[in-house]
Amino acid sequence: MNSDFSIDFILVGPFKTGTSWIYEYLKRHPQVNVPIKVKETYFFDKKCSKGTSWYLSHFEKGNSSSIFGEVSPSYFHSIDATNSIYKNYSNCKILITLRDPIERLISYYGHMLQRGDIRYDMTFIDALHKKEILVESSKYYSHLWRWVDVFGKENVYILFYEDLQASNQLFSKTLCSILDIDFIDPKKFELMDKVNPTKIPTNYFVARLLTATNRFLRHHGFHGIVNFVKRVGLQSLLFKQSFNKKTLEIEDMQYAFDLIKDELQLLGSEFTLDIEKWRSNWIYKGLDVF
Repeated sequence: MNSDFSIDFILVGPFKTGTSWIYEYLKRHPQVNVPIKVKETYFFDKKCSKGTSWYLSHFEKGNSSSIFGEVSPSYFHSIDATNSIYKNYSNCKILITLRDPIERLISYYGHMLQRGDIRYDMTFIDALHKKEILVESSKYYSHLWRWVDVFGKENVYILFYEDLQASNQLFSKTLCSILDIDFIDPKKFELMDKVNPTKIPTNYFVARLLTATNRFLRHHGFHGIVNFVKRVGLQSLLFKQSFNKKTLEIEDMQYAFDLIKDELQLLGSEFTLDIEKWRSNWIYKGLDVF
């Protein structure tokens, strides 16, 4: 890496908003250089003490047309990440992917079940209280305001998960336009519509052990072992059917909605974001909304 190396963009999440699909698309794009061995470095929120050289070691040397960036959903709700990124790369573009917050929260709850971070017999409402990150990462307005306040509105770009669901081709066109790179149809990369779908573990304790082992190996740089296990499909033996969000009651969803209702009102009024599709979905589900 030369001395004038810089990060051109960082997609900061939040969790369960299509970040894995976007990472896989950008990883395959010849004009983009993202960490290859691991999607998330956790550098700006957890590992700054390792130093810039450690961070830059995750990137390969690109050609003259390469842009450098990272996809890290853990950064979205992190004040430390916001400040640290700005301190080091104040001119980089910040991309934020938003998704219907109730759908996202439920999906993230399922993700925690999959990893063994939540017991399967824990109720959804109990999980909201015991795992603060579930609600904290759903506070779109507060965190979006912070990113805009630090980087400026002109450097913060908002994308919608629902647009990715509707057409990954049109979504990737928008993404490439923001990053000022050539558009390449996702079909050329043979990308699936879904990357990293949520499934339920067959055994809670095995899931916790697997998650802890993965974290240990990643922390110590053994990314190759983790990636090999994923490639050969050993993890799939420990999981059964996809997480069924339909098992949640309307009371569960209403409770979650009421926790973040003020945030959503501000998101629509002060950021003037069009959230009517979300609102229609809430009403369709039977939620009492504003």
